[in-house]
Amino acid sequence: MKKLSAYWWCQIGGWSSYVLINTFFYFTIRTKPSPHFFSSVLLDAFVGVVITHLMRILIRKANLVNLDLRRQIISMFLTTLVFAITFSIVIMRADEVFNLESDMWKEYTFWNKVMRASFGYFLFLLIWNFIYFTYHYVEKTRKEKLDKVRLESLVKELELKTIKSHINPHFIFNALNSIRALVDENPERARTAITELSNILRTLVENAIKHGISRQISGGKIKIISDFKDNHHELIVQNTGTLESENNTEGFGIVSTQNRLKLLYGGKADFAIRNVNGNMVEAKVVMPVTIL
Repeated sequence: MKKLSAYWWCQIGGWSSYVLINTFFYFTIRTKPSPHFFSSVLLDAFVGVVITHLMRILIRKANLVNLDLRRQIISMFLTTLVFAITFSIVIMRADEVFNLESDMWKEYTFWNKVMRASFGYFLFLLIWNFIYFTYHYVEKTRKEKLDKVRLESLVKELELKTIKSHINPHFIFNALNSIRALVDENPERARTAITELSNILRTLVENAIKHGISRQISGGKIKIISDFKDNHHELIVQNTGTLESENNTEGFGIVSTQNRLKLLYGGKADFAIRNVNGNMVEAKVVMPVTIL
């Protein structure tokens, strides 16, 4: 058996409340009995369900909930007005057919009665529409925010994959994993940090070889330093050579490292490359770590 949707539960609950509230006021503040009260209020509820459902169909067919906010408000008022008049016509005609009309209405013409009743139905349908449009506006806004978050997450994932695809896992990957196996002091913390490091910073040693010691006729040295200071993991890669300009940060390895750190740590990580000790180039990365 198919379950009722939230919309129909709201319809049933709302119009049931309409009947109960009218019944409560009838028994508490009535001045004289109305022989057709229950027939009239049940007819109102039945027609109300039909009218509001037809109004919903129109709203969905015309896609009114996806208009901009200003046009939504205009559409809501116009739709409410049209269906309030329709509601009044149906009720007044049904009262005449089933002889449910109260004495107070008999002195008015049909269209006079319609105009007078339309005002009350307009207010009621305006509340219905306000709830309906507000619900869809909130849902639309929430969905757009979720879609934006998913898109940003996808973009970051694609950026990371793009960056990783340009980085070849040279010997530093094996070297760092060898270090990982030898760490005894606070091993879990060290292993986590070095594993992350092996996935993020392989370009640094490749650059030290390609742009550093490979240009030295007599060869050179590469030094890797890994340390923890003030809840941060410092990785330093030094190589023999000279950085021509410390302002030159346009190389792919440098840019990709900066991008990956930004994507993974936001503004909490730092990267710098500079000349040290006269004949060495130092690339230094500082990443936050969690104390276990």
